[in-house]
Amino acid sequence: MKEIIPPKISIKEFRVESLNLGKKILDVSFNYIISIENLSTSGKFYRRFVLGNNVINFILTVMDDLKKVAGTEIAEIENLEDVKEKIVNSLNRLVLRTNDLKRMKDHEKYMKEYNNINCYKITLS
Repeated sequence: MKEIIPPKISIKEFRVESLNLGKKILDVSFNYIISIENLSTSGKFYRRFVLGNNVINFILTVMDDLKKVAGTEIAEIENLEDVKEKIVNSLNRLVLRTNDLKRMKDHEKYMKEYNNINCYKITLS
């Protein structure tokens, strides 16, 4: 009987798709590649983060949802601890930056920081 090899998920990029301060929402996406033996497919996974919610719980939920996207709960996410740490740190930084943004009075500085947050991305592997 052939051994079952779980699919491997590699998260390549974390990106902010949009920021809505009025609704306190940060729409984010994750670019990923799913590999099963010698076949692979890539995709983009979208989630909505509500500012003020727990970042760690959000990331744990996202990781579970990515496994569901792969079609199986036994899928393995490559470099899971490093990826989680980088995304949690990035989201925490973004939350702090959006809180600072709410207090800015100068319109030019506000728009520059808003645009920096709104197009934020990190490459993970």
